[in-house]
Amino acid sequence: MNKKENNSLVNNNRKLSIKEFKDRKIILSSFPRSLFIELTRNCNLQCTMCRDDTTNYDPHRNMPFSLFKKIAHQLFPYAEYIDLRGYGESLILPDFDKFANYASNFAAQLKLITNFNIYNDRIIKYLAKKDFMIGVSFDGGSKKTFEKIRKNAKFETVLHNIKLFKTFSKRYKKKGLLYFQIVMQPANLNELPLILDIALKLNVDRIKLFSICKSPEDTRKLFYLKDSIKQIFNNISHLSRKNNQILELCSSVHKDLTIRDLTQKRCIHPWMYCSVDYAGRVSYCDHLIGESEKKYVFLGNLYETNFNRIWNNKKAQLARNAHNICSNGFIRIVEHCNWCYKRRYIDLENLFYPSYSRYVVSNQTRNQLYI
Repeated sequence: MNKKENNSLVNNNRKLSIKEFKDRKIILSSFPRSLFIELTRNCNLQCTMCRDDTTNYDPHRNMPFSLFKKIAHQLFPYAEYIDLRGYGESLILPDFDKFANYASNFAAQLKLITNFNIYNDRIIKYLAKKDFMIGVSFDGGSKKTFEKIRKNAKFETVLHNIKLFKTFSKRYKKKGLLYFQIVMQPANLNELPLILDIALKLNVDRIKLFSICKSPEDTRKLFYLKDSIKQIFNNISHLSRKNNQILELCSSVHKDLTIRDLTQKRCIHPWMYCSVDYAGRVSYCDHLIGESEKKYVFLGNLYETNFNRIWNNKKAQLARNAHNICSNGFIRIVEHCNWCYKRRYIDLENLFYPSYSRYVVSNQTRNQLYI
């Protein structure tokens, strides 16, 4: 298939997908437009808010290339974004570029969320040359905080890789799309202005903020920091506007500061998103890819059947119907989605459903990032 034919498939699928979402279809003829492919469940870090296991590197938790090609054959021709990550760090794979090269044969924008804590200038150069969109997990404005939260990370290594990616992107005349992704928590709230300053010096003009939701201890602490959160948000909103940085709040950091009108929207994920983990397990939600084996997330396995059968099976239909009939942002059948209906705003969903741009919470859309 040539690029012209591929682009035609992508455009036709986009139109059909939007129509089926608007029409609240639960059996779809369209294919998912945003893909999350978990190349590995292994990781080189043990971040305090993320991984609670201490499992050593296990090659059995890497996706076989044969499975990757099967996914590519069935899904990549229709995709607009292909994000090569899951609940692990894809860049630790010695053959990462083998997977990325295969994906680059299609029309989709390649994307990666990474801790960027690797010692491999060649792969950074490769990412720039292939015009990846890179989201760097950046959770501290000082070496001490950064390395405390992101255990086993080296602050200087991440800074080096960001500079290198920017340098090579400029050399190859690529877009050089790189943004910071911050999980806000008590340990780093006061360092948000420092992170913005680092971003400015590195020519990173987009910062995405997410609330911690995996650590009960940190969540309880945040409850008592409401006034501090408001003050910090006011400060960083001012700083980011002054420096022409785009600051986006992708989920509410405190339940009492949530802009409820902007969380109450029908989720597009069961219609437009798909994640496949290293073992072939299919889900519709990238937020839950680390739990893809659990009953309430798991739709089917590509080792057992083809994607078309999974995408429209009874579990997939049930999930879409549950989102269609949810009342006041509460879903009884797929209860794992309720946190998002209470606290999550927009990450990149507006790229797939433009009318959802009105739900974006950023320094460009609002004077303040809280109610």
